[in-house]
Amino acid sequence: MILKEIKSYLKTHHHATISEIARHCDYEPSIVKNALDIWINKGYIIEENTDSACKACNSRCYKSSIKEEPLYSWKE
Repeated sequence: MILKEIKSYLKTHHHATISEIARHCDYEPSIVKNALDIWINKGYIIEENTDSACKACNSRCYKSSIKEEPLYSWKE
């Protein structure tokens, strides 16, 4: 179930941190990280640091100020 929730969330929100996904899905961050690793290993999710992700996006959202956590996005 968590795999489908993460897929749906990232397809809707385009990119998110582990904290955001955990909050949305109501799971512990460690559980979310394990699920993300499954999708990453299958090649469906990209893990990026905020510097490169935010430069490519050119948006002025709050995520550009998050330096501690990587951003995860669904590959289309």
